[in-house]
Amino acid sequence: MSSNPVVNISTTVISDGKLGIVTVQATGSVVGYGEGEYFGTFTAVGSAKATPDDKYDPAIGAALATSRALKALSRQIARDVHDEVHHRDKVREHQKEASEAAQKRAQRRRQAARRKHATRTAKAKVSK
Repeated sequence: MSSNPVVNISTTVISDGKLGIVTVQATGSVVGYGEGEYFGTFTAVGSAKATPDDKYDPAIGAALATSRALKALSRQIARDVHDEVHHRDKVREHQKEASEAAQKRAQRRRQAARRKHATRTAKAKVSK
């Protein structure tokens, strides 16, 4: 079991100076705390385009496009992890309900056995 989650993020930058566009594809994978917990691989794209009056600067374009891609990536990861937390809460709730129902059934069986034993004991005393 790993002590910390593992997050891997890689980016691919595509720059077109003639069009003044920079596009970044960010891919991230998240492996959770427990053994075998894998939240998945996520991909998001961000872009930046220079306006006609701007001087094309690929570094600024890459920074803007990367921040937009990472923002989209973080939303995807947050949504999926939130869904996982919600799912686990539901599972825990159902397990608790099942446990309580099993305890109630066991209690009813014990009560029925006590009543049956009391009836037998009473009948045995009457027949003596």
